[in-house]
Amino acid sequence: MKRFLTHLFLLCTVGVVLVAANSVRQEVKKTDTTVEKQPVHHKKQVKKKQKKAVTKPADSVADKKIETKEQPKEKIQRKKQKEEREVSAVVAQEPFMYELDRIEVVIFAPDGVDIITKSDVERSSLSGTKRTVDEIVFEKVVHLDAKKHKITPNDDEVDSYLGMVQKENNVTLDELKAVFKEAGYTFDEVREQFKIMQSVNRMLDFKIRSNLIVPRKEIEAYYEQNPQWQEARYQLEYALVPFDVSKSEAQQIQEINDVLRSDKSETDIPWGKPFWVNKDDVADDKQFIFALNPGEVAQPQKTVDGFAVYRLKSKTDRILRTLEDRRMEITDLLRRPRYFQLLEDYKKSLFDAVSIVYF
Repeated sequence: MKRFLTHLFLLCTVGVVLVAANSVRQEVKKTDTTVEKQPVHHKKQVKKKQKKAVTKPADSVADKKIETKEQPKEKIQRKKQKEEREVSAVVAQEPFMYELDRIEVVIFAPDGVDIITKSDVERSSLSGTKRTVDEIVFEKVVHLDAKKHKITPNDDEVDSYLGMVQKENNVTLDELKAVFKEAGYTFDEVREQFKIMQSVNRMLDFKIRSNLIVPRKEIEAYYEQNPQWQEARYQLEYALVPFDVSKSEAQQIQEINDVLRSDKSETDIPWGKPFWVNKDDVADDKQFIFALNPGEVAQPQKTVDGFAVYRLKSKTDRILRTLEDRRMEITDLLRRPRYFQLLEDYKKSLFDAVSIVYF
């Protein structure tokens, strides 16, 4: 099959060259026709000159005959050579064939044929990323398999998908077309690309994702063998009381503590919004909060900007994470090697069923 395609490509190339060469040959033929008519005109001139030369001496007449016979031939020859050079220059400047695109890969499947061109490889995908030849080949092969299983989307499904894209991005259809045009795609090409993308996703769902069922026993066994603990966490409130330059540091700390013990602690202390912090994330100089019980306030801490005050609202001790809390996490973790194994098996079955020719 590869030999057949190669011969077909060579025949097309030779045909283009022959057509171009034939055009050049016709131009040269026209030039030759013009040149061939020249001697007739010169012969008439020679006859006229010969009649006028009868009254001259014999030797002079002979010299004139030689001159009139040789001069036109040399002139014609020089003109013909000039015209041939001009034709050669035109041919050299104008190539016989322009390459608009080139076939890179041909895929022969039992239920169809697909072609990958140079422009397909050089052009970015709809997401704006460049793809390798192998990635495009895999997409084409999966798409052919989707056609075989008759699970390719129809036009209504593509319209529905495009409508969802418009809604999610809050754009009109004309604005969406303009975006794709800027990316180098016509709207028809975009629709076709969406069909291919949806076909590939459906085939991967059918061949791979639907088979990624992890038995419950495997999930439970992994959970028992790989326990995870949730570290102790603390919910804190923070306030910063500015310095009072008219009072000593000890006086200010005493006043803050008095307010904290009174009913004014909620109004006179500028508490911020509560926040959670993990025990492992607490700085060394702030570990005094570990000794607090919910509702208690730590001793005011002097900082550059004032006195920092911390109040513990609540806390959770270090606990073992439950199976239900980790089920999805463990399931995804166990699916991963299965996914890649099924993907490799599917790829092998696909490529065993097709013939691929690279140019």
